[in-house]
Amino acid sequence: AIWENQLLECLGNIPDGVTVVVQTHGSIDMRRKLGKKLRELAKAVQEFKAFKSWERAKVVDWLKTTVQDKGLKIKTDAAELLAEVSGHSMAGLQNELEKLITYAGQDKEIAVENIKAVASQGDLAYFDLGEALRRRNIKAALILLERMFRDGEPFPAVLGYIASQVKFYLMVKELSATYRTDEVAKLLGRHPFFIEKIQPDLKKYTLQELQNLYYEFQPEADRTKVAVYGTPGFVSFASFGDTPVRGMF
Repeated sequence: AIWENQLLECLGNIPDGVTVVVQTHGSIDMRRKLGKKLRELAKAVQEFKAFKSWERAKVVDWLKTTVQDKGLKIKTDAAELLAEVSGHSMAGLQNELEKLITYAGQDKEIAVENIKAVASQGDLAYFDLGEALRRRNIKAALILLERMFRDGEPFPAVLGYIASQVKFYLMVKELSATYRTDEVAKLLGRHPFFIEKIQPDLKKYTLQELQNLYYEFQPEADRTKVAVYGTPGFVSFASFGDTPVRGMF
Protein backbone atom coordinates (compact mmCIF):
# COMPACT_ATOMS: atom_id res chain seq x y z
CA ALA A 1 0.00 0.00 0.00
CA ILE A 2 1.13 3.57 -0.72
CA TRP A 3 0.68 4.70 2.88
CA GLU A 4 2.79 1.76 4.08
CA ASN A 5 5.69 2.68 1.79
CA GLN A 6 5.44 6.33 2.85
CA LEU A 7 5.51 5.34 6.52
CA LEU A 8 8.51 3.07 5.93
CA GLU A 9 10.33 5.97 4.29
CA CYS A 10 9.56 8.25 7.24
CA LEU A 11 10.67 5.62 9.74
CA GLY A 12 14.00 5.40 7.97
CA ASN A 13 14.64 9.14 8.43
CA ILE A 14 13.80 9.89 12.04
CA PRO A 15 16.02 12.71 13.39
CA ASP A 16 17.87 12.22 16.66
CA GLY A 17 15.89 13.29 19.69
CA VAL A 18 12.52 12.60 18.03
CA THR A 19 10.17 9.98 19.46
CA VAL A 20 7.56 8.45 17.18
CA VAL A 21 4.46 6.71 18.54
CA VAL A 22 2.60 4.50 16.06
CA GLN A 23 -1.02 3.74 16.91
CA THR A 24 -3.17 1.53 14.73
CA HIS A 25 -6.70 0.15 14.75
CA GLY A 26 -6.32 -3.58 14.32
CA SER A 27 -3.16 -5.66 14.36
CA ILE A 28 0.01 -5.25 12.31
CA ASP A 29 1.43 -8.29 10.55
CA MET A 30 4.92 -8.36 12.06
CA ARG A 31 6.09 -10.61 9.19
CA ARG A 32 5.66 -7.82 6.64
CA LYS A 33 8.15 -5.03 5.94
CA LEU A 34 6.38 -2.52 8.16
CA GLY A 35 6.16 -4.92 11.09
CA LYS A 36 9.83 -5.88 10.77
CA LYS A 37 10.88 -2.22 10.55
CA LEU A 38 8.88 -1.29 13.63
CA ARG A 39 10.41 -4.15 15.61
CA GLU A 40 13.87 -3.13 14.42
CA LEU A 41 13.50 0.51 15.46
CA ALA A 42 11.14 0.40 18.39
CA LYS A 43 12.29 0.47 21.99
CA ALA A 44 9.03 -1.22 22.88
CA VAL A 45 6.27 -2.91 20.88
CA GLN A 46 3.10 -3.35 22.89
CA GLU A 47 -0.19 -4.53 21.45
CA PHE A 48 -3.40 -3.49 23.19
CA LYS A 49 -6.29 -5.77 22.33
CA ALA A 50 -9.87 -4.83 23.06
CA PHE A 51 -11.62 -6.79 25.78
CA LYS A 52 -14.34 -9.11 24.55
CA SER A 53 -17.92 -8.36 25.58
CA TRP A 54 -17.90 -11.24 28.08
CA GLU A 55 -14.55 -10.36 29.68
CA ARG A 56 -15.86 -8.03 32.38
CA ALA A 57 -13.70 -9.71 35.05
CA LYS A 58 -10.57 -8.98 32.99
CA VAL A 59 -11.67 -5.35 32.56
CA VAL A 60 -12.15 -4.97 36.32
CA ASP A 61 -8.77 -6.56 37.10
CA TRP A 62 -7.07 -4.38 34.48
CA LEU A 63 -8.65 -1.25 35.94
CA LYS A 64 -7.55 -2.14 39.47
CA THR A 65 -3.98 -2.89 38.34
CA THR A 66 -3.74 0.27 36.22
CA VAL A 67 -5.03 2.48 39.03
CA GLN A 68 -2.62 0.83 41.48
CA ASP A 69 0.28 1.47 39.09
CA LYS A 70 -0.60 5.15 39.25
CA GLY A 71 -0.37 5.16 43.04
CA LEU A 72 -4.13 5.11 43.70
CA LYS A 73 -6.70 2.55 44.80
CA ILE A 74 -10.08 1.52 43.42
CA LYS A 75 -12.43 -1.00 45.01
CA THR A 76 -14.10 -3.75 43.02
CA ASP A 77 -17.56 -2.16 43.11
CA ALA A 78 -16.15 1.11 41.76
CA ALA A 79 -14.23 -0.75 39.03
CA GLU A 80 -17.44 -2.61 38.09
CA LEU A 81 -19.31 0.68 37.77
CA LEU A 82 -16.53 2.22 35.68
CA ALA A 83 -16.55 -0.78 33.34
CA GLU A 84 -20.34 -0.57 33.10
CA VAL A 85 -20.46 3.10 32.11
CA SER A 86 -17.28 3.14 29.99
CA GLY A 87 -17.58 -0.13 28.10
CA HIS A 88 -14.67 -2.40 27.18
CA SER A 89 -12.84 -0.06 24.80
CA MET A 90 -9.25 0.47 25.92
CA ALA A 91 -9.34 4.05 24.65
CA GLY A 92 -12.60 4.77 26.48
CA LEU A 93 -11.33 3.24 29.71
CA GLN A 94 -8.06 5.17 29.50
CA ASN A 95 -9.89 8.45 28.91
CA GLU A 96 -12.22 7.88 31.85
CA LEU A 97 -9.31 6.93 34.10
CA GLU A 98 -7.43 10.11 33.21
CA LYS A 99 -10.49 12.21 34.08
CA LEU A 100 -11.02 10.33 37.34
CA ILE A 101 -7.38 10.65 38.41
CA THR A 102 -7.55 14.39 37.79
CA TYR A 103 -10.87 14.62 39.62
CA ALA A 104 -9.57 12.61 42.58
CA GLY A 105 -6.83 15.20 43.16
CA GLN A 106 -5.13 14.51 46.49
CA ASP A 107 -7.41 11.58 47.31
CA LYS A 108 -5.72 8.20 47.18
CA GLU A 109 -8.82 6.27 46.12
CA ILE A 110 -11.22 6.44 43.18
CA ALA A 111 -14.63 5.85 44.72
CA VAL A 112 -18.08 5.16 43.30
CA GLU A 113 -19.02 8.78 44.05
CA ASN A 114 -16.11 10.01 41.88
CA ILE A 115 -17.25 7.91 38.94
CA LYS A 116 -20.85 9.07 39.24
CA ALA A 117 -19.67 12.69 39.32
CA VAL A 118 -17.57 12.32 36.16
CA ALA A 119 -19.63 9.90 34.06
CA SER A 120 -22.23 11.13 31.59
CA GLN A 121 -25.83 11.17 32.80
CA GLY A 122 -26.88 8.93 29.93
CA ASP A 123 -24.43 6.19 30.91
CA LEU A 124 -25.46 6.44 34.56
CA ALA A 125 -29.13 6.18 33.62
CA TYR A 126 -28.53 2.78 32.03
CA PHE A 127 -26.59 1.64 35.09
CA ASP A 128 -29.34 2.82 37.46
CA LEU A 129 -31.97 1.12 35.30
CA GLY A 130 -30.07 -2.17 35.56
CA GLU A 131 -29.88 -1.77 39.34
CA ALA A 132 -33.63 -1.10 39.57
CA LEU A 133 -34.47 -4.12 37.41
CA ARG A 134 -32.19 -6.37 39.42
CA ARG A 135 -33.81 -5.31 42.69
CA ARG A 136 -37.27 -5.57 41.12
CA ASN A 137 -37.93 -1.93 41.96
CA ILE A 138 -40.63 -1.34 39.35
CA LYS A 139 -41.39 2.21 40.48
CA ALA A 140 -37.76 3.31 40.15
CA ALA A 141 -37.44 1.55 36.78
CA LEU A 142 -40.51 3.33 35.38
CA ILE A 143 -39.27 6.72 36.59
CA LEU A 144 -35.89 6.09 34.96
CA LEU A 145 -37.49 4.94 31.70
CA GLU A 146 -39.66 8.05 31.55
CA ARG A 147 -36.62 10.25 32.15
CA MET A 148 -34.48 8.41 29.58
CA PHE A 149 -37.11 8.67 26.85
CA ARG A 150 -37.68 12.33 27.71
CA ASP A 151 -33.95 12.92 27.33
CA GLY A 152 -33.97 11.34 23.88
CA GLU A 153 -32.59 7.87 24.53
CA PRO A 154 -33.53 5.70 21.51
CA PHE A 155 -36.16 3.08 22.24
CA PRO A 156 -34.29 0.18 20.53
CA ALA A 157 -31.17 0.90 22.61
CA VAL A 158 -33.13 0.90 25.87
CA LEU A 159 -35.05 -2.23 24.91
CA GLY A 160 -31.82 -3.98 23.92
CA TYR A 161 -30.23 -3.07 27.24
CA ILE A 162 -33.19 -4.42 29.23
CA ALA A 163 -33.12 -7.64 27.21
CA SER A 164 -29.40 -8.08 27.83
CA GLN A 165 -29.88 -7.54 31.57
CA VAL A 166 -32.74 -10.05 31.74
CA LYS A 167 -30.62 -12.56 29.84
CA PHE A 168 -27.71 -12.06 32.23
CA TYR A 169 -29.90 -12.39 35.32
CA LEU A 170 -31.42 -15.55 33.90
CA MET A 171 -28.00 -17.05 33.26
CA VAL A 172 -26.84 -16.22 36.79
CA LYS A 173 -30.02 -17.67 38.28
CA GLU A 174 -29.82 -20.84 36.19
CA LEU A 175 -26.12 -21.48 36.81
CA SER A 176 -26.29 -20.63 40.52
CA ALA A 177 -28.56 -23.63 41.06
CA THR A 178 -25.72 -25.95 40.01
CA TYR A 179 -22.39 -24.16 40.37
CA ARG A 180 -20.52 -22.31 43.11
CA THR A 181 -20.33 -18.52 42.91
CA ASP A 182 -16.72 -18.53 41.70
CA GLU A 183 -17.61 -21.09 39.01
CA VAL A 184 -20.58 -18.99 37.85
CA ALA A 185 -18.31 -15.94 37.69
CA LYS A 186 -15.75 -17.82 35.59
CA LEU A 187 -18.37 -19.15 33.18
CA LEU A 188 -19.87 -15.68 32.67
CA GLY A 189 -16.58 -13.79 32.64
CA ARG A 190 -17.51 -11.64 35.63
CA HIS A 191 -15.82 -10.95 38.93
CA PRO A 192 -16.93 -13.28 41.78
CA PHE A 193 -17.55 -10.18 43.94
CA PHE A 194 -20.16 -8.95 41.46
CA ILE A 195 -21.92 -12.32 41.15
CA GLU A 196 -22.07 -12.66 44.92
CA LYS A 197 -23.46 -9.13 45.15
CA ILE A 198 -26.38 -9.70 42.77
CA GLN A 199 -27.39 -13.26 43.74
CA PRO A 200 -29.53 -12.20 46.75
CA ASP A 201 -31.46 -9.69 44.59
CA LEU A 202 -32.26 -12.36 42.00
CA LYS A 203 -34.18 -14.29 44.66
CA LYS A 204 -36.92 -11.71 44.04
CA TYR A 205 -37.52 -13.42 40.68
CA THR A 206 -38.44 -17.01 40.05
CA LEU A 207 -36.60 -18.83 37.30
CA GLN A 208 -39.89 -19.15 35.40
CA GLU A 209 -40.47 -15.37 35.54
CA LEU A 210 -37.02 -14.63 34.10
CA GLN A 211 -37.49 -17.27 31.41
CA ASN A 212 -40.85 -15.77 30.43
CA LEU A 213 -39.38 -12.24 30.36
CA TYR A 214 -36.48 -13.32 28.18
CA TYR A 215 -38.83 -15.13 25.84
CA GLU A 216 -40.98 -12.03 25.41
CA PHE A 217 -37.98 -9.95 24.33
CA GLN A 218 -37.16 -12.23 21.40
CA PRO A 219 -38.45 -11.62 17.84
CA GLU A 220 -41.30 -13.95 16.89
CA ALA A 221 -39.16 -15.75 14.31
CA ASP A 222 -36.45 -16.56 16.89
CA ARG A 223 -38.75 -18.14 19.44
CA THR A 224 -38.67 -21.89 19.75
CA LYS A 225 -41.60 -24.17 20.45
CA VAL A 226 -39.23 -26.87 21.74
CA ALA A 227 -39.13 -27.10 25.51
CA VAL A 228 -35.77 -26.19 27.01
CA TYR A 229 -35.28 -27.26 30.62
CA GLY A 230 -38.93 -28.28 30.63
CA THR A 231 -40.13 -24.76 29.87
CA PRO A 232 -42.30 -24.59 26.71
CA GLY A 233 -41.36 -21.66 24.51
CA PHE A 234 -38.14 -20.83 26.32
CA VAL A 235 -35.34 -19.67 24.02
CA SER A 236 -32.07 -21.53 24.40
CA PHE A 237 -29.02 -19.44 25.28
CA ALA A 238 -27.26 -21.08 22.36
CA SER A 239 -29.35 -18.95 19.99
CA PHE A 240 -28.26 -15.59 21.33
CA GLY A 241 -25.23 -13.61 22.40
CA ASP A 242 -21.52 -14.28 22.19
CA THR A 243 -20.57 -15.23 25.72
CA PRO A 244 -18.39 -18.21 26.72
CA VAL A 245 -21.48 -20.20 27.74
CA ARG A 246 -22.96 -19.95 24.26
CA GLY A 247 -23.89 -23.37 22.99
CA MET A 248 -23.33 -25.17 26.29
CA PHE A 249 -27.03 -25.73 26.90
